[in-house]
Amino acid sequence: MATGKIKKMFPGGNTIYGFYSFFDYIVDPDATRVFIIKGGPGTGKSTFMKAIGQVLVNEGLDIEYHYCSSDSESLDGLAVPELKLGIMDGTAPHVNDPKTPGAIDEIINLGDYWKTENIIRSKNEIININKTVKKLFGLVYLSLKQANAIRDELESYYIDVMNFNEVNRVTNEISEELFGGVKPQYRHKPRERHLYAFAITPEGVVNHIDTLLSDVEKLYLISGGPGTGKATLIGKIANRAKEIGLDTEVYHSGFDPKEVDLVIIPSIKAAVLNNTKPRNLDSVLLENKSVKEIDLTEFANKSQFDSYERDFMSADRRFWSAFNRAIKYLRTIKQKRKPLEAAYIRSMDFKAIDKKRDELIEKILSYKKSFK
Repeated sequence: MATGKIKKMFPGGNTIYGFYSFFDYIVDPDATRVFIIKGGPGTGKSTFMKAIGQVLVNEGLDIEYHYCSSDSESLDGLAVPELKLGIMDGTAPHVNDPKTPGAIDEIINLGDYWKTENIIRSKNEIININKTVKKLFGLVYLSLKQANAIRDELESYYIDVMNFNEVNRVTNEISEELFGGVKPQYRHKPRERHLYAFAITPEGVVNHIDTLLSDVEKLYLISGGPGTGKATLIGKIANRAKEIGLDTEVYHSGFDPKEVDLVIIPSIKAAVLNNTKPRNLDSVLLENKSVKEIDLTEFANKSQFDSYERDFMSADRRFWSAFNRAIKYLRTIKQKRKPLEAAYIRSMDFKAIDKKRDELIEKILSYKKSFK
């Protein structure tokens, strides 16, 4: 039996608006089953999901791992598209409660497997750590807002020097190349899915984009400074695909989720990606793909552009100082949480959790049989 494929992405992000969630898009809207896991840090939620995911992959099912932006090695969710099934973390800040309890949604409470008296003994430590973490997250988001204010300054310089008629021309060319020979379909409403391909994490800007582009054959890489029109261009391509009835995977900026970093159009095996620092794509990932690279700064007035050289350099330096400060705070949060996780780990009955996990695996595999 062939093993299944694994795709990796982020459902939530540390952004200029605080924690910004697309958790509603982890599972298909007409999901068959959604398991919501409740429990504190260190209770084994991520390990629980990873173990289930590995079994399902070995059973030949394609899965999606949805990673946590505050710990890029931990999972916030697991989706099995073929079965329209998902498992997701239901604890803060991504609180998920059953929408159709019993019929679709089911809660798995890992709190049933801890020794309450042990946790009570650590109460003061837990309260103090949570207070510290809350304050540090405030500093993360303040730093990102400061970075965004500096990016606004950078955008003002680029807007001054850009020829947006040329950007519009290129946008139309890409649209024609992608959709010129595609017959529109209006029989069903196109599926539009929103997630993150990149996230700001304690480990820096992290992505698993190689897994997202594995089936893409035609790829457009768009680069350029802030204000050159990258997000607008990619957003227009996503909207055009939707207008002619094509399903889209829309991946938002982990910095500003109101901007689009990547759109994938599965039916035509095509994608358009913002390939600007710190998102730059590894050249190895471009093998066996038709790639077109477009740098929008080519459409800037050169003499005006050169006149802003010192301003660009100053703003760029200040932007990365604020941006990296946010990552430093995220790294501190991860370290501060370790004693919190340890307090819960000491209190957990992991053998009982393993038994619950195996029961859930059997249940999911029974769904697989019913889908055949």
